[in-house]
Order: sequence, then structure tokens, then C-alpha cells
Amino acid sequence: MKRYVLILALLSCILHVKAQTVSNLVATGTGIKWYAAATGGTALLASTPLVNGTTYYASQTVNGVESSVRMSVTATVVTQAAPVAAANNPSQTQVIWNWNSATGATGYKWSATNSYIGATDLGNALAKTETSLTCNTAYTRYVWAYNASGCVSTPTTLSQTTSSCIAAPTVSTLAANNTTGTTSTLNGNVSATGGATVTIRGFKYSTSNGFNPASTGTDVSESGSFGTGTFTANLTGLATTTTYYAVAYATNSIGTTYGDEVTFNTLVQTDFAYTGGNQIFMVPVGVTSLTLEAWGAQGGTNGNDLSSCGEIGGKGGYAIGTLAVTPGESINIYVGGKGISGAAGGYNGGGDSGPDTGTCGSGGGASDIRVGGTTLAHRVLVAGGGGGAEYSACNGTGGDGGGLNGLNGSEGVANPQNGKGGTQSAGGAGGTGGYSGYSGTLGQGGAYGGHPQGHSGGGGGGYYGGGGSSEDGHGGGGSSYVGGVTAGSTTAGVKTGNGRVKISY
Repeated sequence: MKRYVLILALLSCILHVKAQTVSNLVATGTGIKWYAAATGGTALLASTPLVNGTTYYASQTVNGVESSVRMSVTATVVTQAAPVAAANNPSQTQVIWNWNSATGATGYKWSATNSYIGATDLGNALAKTETSLTCNTAYTRYVWAYNASGCVSTPTTLSQTTSSCIAAPTVSTLAANNTTGTTSTLNGNVSATGGATVTIRGFKYSTSNGFNPASTGTDVSESGSFGTGTFTANLTGLATTTTYYAVAYATNSIGTTYGDEVTFNTLVQTDFAYTGGNQIFMVPVGVTSLTLEAWGAQGGTNGNDLSSCGEIGGKGGYAIGTLAVTPGESINIYVGGKGISGAAGGYNGGGDSGPDTGTCGSGGGASDIRVGGTTLAHRVLVAGGGGGAEYSACNGTGGDGGGLNGLNGSEGVANPQNGKGGTQSAGGAGGTGGYSGYSGTLGQGGAYGGHPQGHSGGGGGGYYGGGGSSEDGHGGGGSSYVGGVTAGSTTAGVKTGNGRVKISY
């Protein structure tokens, strides 16, 4: 007797866990056996893999009797293409995993392990950002595509190594050197860049021990692209006899590193150059006597610069003396400035020249030391400045400053247009003529006369200033002063250029 069974064909997917087998074929009834042929042969094991497009045959056994007719079914195995790996975007602690879309896919799942079960469903996204990774480390990840029929692709393997590890630079603070009363050189060294270019390097310094360089301190730095090696910074304008604290630092893309704190002490400044302002010397502990030296500034040379034939501004004078002091006492220093052609007088008392820049120079300023205050009455030592020169066909100079009496302007044997030197008791007289120069006063050199073209030199500053010239004359030199010190003496016509003050103890 023939028995018939109803066989249902299966549309199945190749899953990521295993291939489809005979066990996945479904038919109604009981006692079903599957064969590779319509007749004969041995029943297939349930674990036999299905081959897409292959016809399989089923029989049914009822009450121990197997049907002689086998029903056929062709297996159709539906597949889903796997995604193709794309270039990933790594950093030190992160990877953006990327893949290309797969034909027919409606979504993707991603996992750190090769297991579809528990994988993260990303919908139709083609990237996954993974954070909290370790730098310079290789990672492997997996991604599957699936479709609307529930079919899942084989896994695509994604591999990526995170970026090299980068750290903040390694920097040390070296000892400061070349320290004077107001300057010092700071030194640092970058021994390792941390794997990234150093973009800023420099120093923070303070007068506070243990200061926080990240938020306080004075910064001096440079920007650029730097590797390892030493670097320096030159500090100016520091306070004398002061303890400073400094740290070196360097910055790259990761952060900033500070070196250890070092200490340096500025010295007592004893040699003062021209600055155009008041400078202060603080008497050190244990010092009760100072030797003071001052040099006045030179008068201005005429604009035609006839120095080759000796027609220059008068030279500044020199004064020296000893002063009794008290530790901690402030001494005020005024250093004279050199006269300039066709301009205002040099700092600290120089008289103005005529406005014609081609023919005249202003007077040089005096250099002086003041104790107990900053007015002219507090001067204890003065070195007079030189008078300004005026163009006069290589015939004379501005008067030298710096004797107890400043010298007259020189032109031939005598020229009434020249200014006269200042003395210990009065300013020098201005030159005479149609446009008489102004006489010097206490501390101030006389200015030029009223000549419309300004062919006149200014007087030098001093204890009393030299007189300014009238038309076509040279200025007189300022006088020096040693009345506030002991063992004082003066010398006329010593200093060229700006003035100077020196203190010894």
C-alpha cells in the first residue's frame, strides 16, 4: 500500500552560528526520513549540511511501514552579504570603527567578541565609536549585517591599533646665571617631548617661595615648534638685593609640565647707567660709608657732525667723594643724558638747543646723587654736563662741564655769543648778541637765544648750569659739586656720551 505525506519546503538562512542542515527541513507527519535520491540509498543524518538548490526526498513511516514513494523538495538557502571593513579613525584612547554598507542589509550588529548573541544592534549605522581604550594597543572587533528576512551575514573582522602613547613633556629647571643687580639669565632643559612637539617653553618667576606657577608668577616664554634641549630667558628690570624663585615649564598637546623651583639672588647694583629716570641704591646691611663717583653727560654735537675737526659738544665732568650712610638708607641716583642735535636738553638739566638740527646741539645733563629726598636741595655730589656745540666752520666746541666751575663755550679766543660756564654760586651767563642765550640756573643749563634759525648750542646741566649761546655760539658747561661729601674732588671734561654713577663700599 502506498502512503503519501505532505512535505513543506523550507526557505532558510545561513546563520552566523552554523550552516543549515537536514534537521532544518520541515514536513508534516511523523517518522519522516530524508534521502538524497527518489529511490534507494541511505537516510541522511540530521547533521548533513544543506546545499542550496539541491533536491531532497522524504518518506514517512507509519506503524513500522515506510512509504515507497518519496516526496521531493528543493532547498532554497537565503544568504546575507557581509559588510566590508573601511578605514578606522584611531586616537590614543578611542577608535571609530567603520565599515561599508552590505547589499540587502537593513541593519548591523557590532561586538568586541566573535559572538552574534549579545552583539550591540546599531540599526543602519556604519560606524561605532569605542572609548576608554589604551594607547598603542591592537584591538579586534566584529560586525554583522542582517536583513528583513532575519538572515545574518558571516562576521567581518575589524582590526586597529590605537595611536602611540603621548605624555606631557619632561622639563627641568637649571640654575640661573649672569645675575647682576637688576638682571639674570634663567635656564631650563626639555629632556623628553612626551611624543609630541613642544609648542611653548619658558619660565615663571616670583619673589614668593613655593609659588604656584600654574596660576601665579611672572611669565616669560616663547612659542614655536621645539624638541629636546636647553633654553634660556634673559630677565631685566629686577629689584636689587632680592631673592627670586623660578621654575621652567614646557607645553605640548597633552599638557604642561613644570620643573623644580630654583632660587637666585640679585646683587647690590653699584654701577648706574643712563635710564632717563630716578634710580635707587639701598645701603646694604653693615655698610656705613660709601665712595660716590659721578660722570656728567656730554653736550650734543652739531647736526653736521664736525667732530673730525674737533667741533663737538663739551665733555661731562667727574666728581668723587665719601659719604657716611646708615644701612637700609635709600640713595637717589640721577644719571645725565647726552645732548642731542636740534632738540631738548639732555636728561637732568641740559639746556635746549636751537631748533635747527643741522647746526646745533643741546646741553648734556648733569649726573648727581641725592640723600634724604629727591629735590635739588638734597644733592650731595654733582658732575656737570657739557655744553652743546654749534656749527661754526670747525672753530671751537661746547664748554666742558665738571670742574667746580664749568668751562665757557670755546670758539677762537673769545666769542661773545658763547655761553659761559656755571660756577659754584651762579649759573653761567648766556651768550650776548641780537638773540642772547639764556643764563644757567640752579641745576639747569641755559637754553639757546631767540634766533629764528636756531644756530645756538644749549648750556650743560650742573650744580649751576652753563649758559646757552646766542646766534652762532656754543653752550657753556655746568659746574660740579662736592659740598655734601668728604674727601671730594672734581675734574672737568672727562666723559663722552651719557653720564654714569658708580658706588663702592
